[in-house]
Amino acid sequence: MTNVVSHLTVDLVRREEIPSADVMQGDQASRNLRLTLYTDGEPFLPGNESRVVIRYVRADGVYGSYEKVQGSADAWLLIENRLTVFLLPEVCQVPGITMMSISFLLGTNQVSTFPIRLNVHPLPGAE
Repeated sequence: MTNVVSHLTVDLVRREEIPSADVMQGDQASRNLRLTLYTDGEPFLPGNESRVVIRYVRADGVYGSYEKVQGSADAWLLIENRLTVFLLPEVCQVPGITMMSISFLLGTNQVSTFPIRLNVHPLPGAE
Protein backbone atom coordinates (compact mmCIF):
# COMPACT_ATOMS: atom_id res chain seq x y z
CA MET A 1 0.00 0.00 0.00
CA THR A 2 1.22 3.50 -0.76
CA ASN A 3 1.36 5.88 2.18
CA VAL A 4 -0.71 9.05 2.18
CA VAL A 5 1.54 12.09 2.55
CA SER A 6 0.45 15.55 3.71
CA HIS A 7 2.90 18.30 2.70
CA LEU A 8 3.42 21.20 5.11
CA THR A 9 5.75 24.18 5.18
CA VAL A 10 7.10 25.00 8.63
CA ASP A 11 9.20 28.01 9.61
CA LEU A 12 10.93 27.79 12.99
CA VAL A 13 11.02 31.61 13.32
CA ARG A 14 7.86 32.89 11.64
CA ARG A 15 4.53 31.73 12.98
CA GLU A 16 1.97 33.28 10.67
CA GLU A 17 -0.58 30.47 10.88
CA ILE A 18 -0.75 27.01 12.39
CA PRO A 19 0.09 24.37 9.76
CA SER A 20 -2.54 21.65 9.69
CA ALA A 21 -3.23 18.31 8.06
CA ASP A 22 -6.33 16.13 7.88
CA VAL A 23 -6.10 12.49 8.94
CA MET A 24 -8.65 9.75 9.59
CA GLN A 25 -9.26 8.09 12.93
CA GLY A 26 -7.72 4.62 13.10
CA ASP A 27 -5.30 4.99 10.20
CA GLN A 28 -2.21 2.90 10.86
CA ALA A 29 1.18 2.71 9.16
CA SER A 30 -0.23 4.71 6.26
CA ARG A 31 -0.09 8.43 7.13
CA ASN A 32 3.02 10.59 6.87
CA LEU A 33 3.72 14.27 7.19
CA ARG A 34 6.36 15.79 4.93
CA LEU A 35 7.61 19.03 6.39
CA THR A 36 9.71 21.48 4.42
CA LEU A 37 11.67 23.30 7.11
CA TYR A 38 12.74 26.94 7.13
CA THR A 39 14.21 29.37 9.62
CA ASP A 40 13.20 32.94 8.85
CA GLY A 41 12.59 32.00 5.21
CA GLU A 42 15.92 30.20 4.68
CA PRO A 43 16.19 26.39 4.51
CA PHE A 44 16.69 24.87 7.97
CA LEU A 45 19.36 22.16 7.85
CA PRO A 46 19.51 20.42 11.24
CA GLY A 47 22.19 17.97 10.10
CA ASN A 48 22.35 14.18 10.01
CA GLU A 49 23.68 13.99 13.58
CA SER A 50 20.46 15.43 15.00
CA ARG A 51 17.89 13.32 16.83
CA VAL A 52 14.25 14.00 16.08
CA VAL A 53 11.53 13.66 18.72
CA ILE A 54 7.84 13.85 17.79
CA ARG A 55 5.58 15.08 20.59
CA TYR A 56 1.78 15.09 20.55
CA VAL A 57 -1.30 15.67 22.66
CA ARG A 58 -4.63 14.22 21.51
CA ALA A 59 -8.14 15.64 21.91
CA ASP A 60 -8.72 13.35 24.93
CA GLY A 61 -5.71 14.84 26.75
CA VAL A 62 -3.45 11.83 26.29
CA TYR A 63 0.04 12.89 25.31
CA GLY A 64 3.23 11.18 24.29
CA SER A 65 6.44 11.37 22.34
CA TYR A 66 8.32 9.02 20.08
CA GLU A 67 11.43 8.69 17.96
CA LYS A 68 11.04 5.12 16.70
CA VAL A 69 8.42 2.93 15.03
CA GLN A 70 8.20 -0.85 15.32
CA GLY A 71 11.00 -1.08 17.85
CA SER A 72 14.16 0.22 16.26
CA ALA A 73 13.29 2.00 13.00
CA ASP A 74 13.36 5.81 13.06
CA ALA A 75 9.93 7.44 12.95
CA TRP A 76 11.33 10.09 10.63
CA LEU A 77 13.48 10.60 7.57
CA LEU A 78 15.51 13.79 7.12
CA ILE A 79 16.90 14.81 3.73
CA GLU A 80 18.32 18.32 3.63
CA ASN A 81 15.45 20.56 4.86
CA ARG A 82 12.70 18.00 4.20
CA LEU A 83 11.52 15.91 7.14
CA THR A 84 9.11 13.01 6.72
CA VAL A 85 7.32 12.02 9.94
CA PHE A 86 5.60 8.65 10.22
CA LEU A 87 2.43 8.95 12.30
CA LEU A 88 1.96 6.24 14.91
CA PRO A 89 -1.52 4.69 15.35
CA GLU A 90 -1.81 6.39 18.76
CA VAL A 91 -1.63 9.80 17.09
CA CYS A 92 -4.69 9.06 14.90
CA GLN A 93 -6.67 7.11 17.51
CA VAL A 94 -9.05 9.78 18.85
CA PRO A 95 -11.19 12.10 16.71
CA GLY A 96 -10.69 15.82 17.25
CA ILE A 97 -7.65 18.05 17.24
CA THR A 98 -4.24 16.49 17.92
CA MET A 99 -1.44 18.99 18.38
CA MET A 100 2.13 17.99 17.68
CA SER A 101 5.57 19.52 17.66
CA ILE A 102 8.85 18.24 16.27
CA SER A 103 12.07 18.75 18.25
CA PHE A 104 15.59 18.56 16.82
CA LEU A 105 18.26 17.67 19.38
CA LEU A 106 22.01 17.85 18.96
CA GLY A 107 24.06 17.48 22.14
CA THR A 108 22.49 19.84 24.67
CA ASN A 109 20.88 22.00 21.98
CA GLN A 110 17.18 21.70 21.14
CA VAL A 111 14.97 23.59 18.72
CA SER A 112 11.29 22.78 18.17
CA THR A 113 8.66 23.65 15.64
CA PHE A 114 5.66 25.70 16.60
CA PRO A 115 2.56 23.50 17.06
CA ILE A 116 1.19 21.59 14.09
CA ARG A 117 -2.52 20.73 14.08
CA LEU A 118 -3.79 17.35 12.99
CA ASN A 119 -7.52 17.28 12.32
CA VAL A 120 -8.41 13.67 13.16
CA HIS A 121 -11.74 12.99 11.46
CA PRO A 122 -14.01 10.32 12.94
CA LEU A 123 -14.22 7.04 11.07
CA PRO A 124 -17.92 6.21 10.57
CA GLY A 125 -18.85 3.21 12.67
CA ALA A 126 -15.63 3.30 14.74
CA GLU A 127 -15.86 3.00 18.49
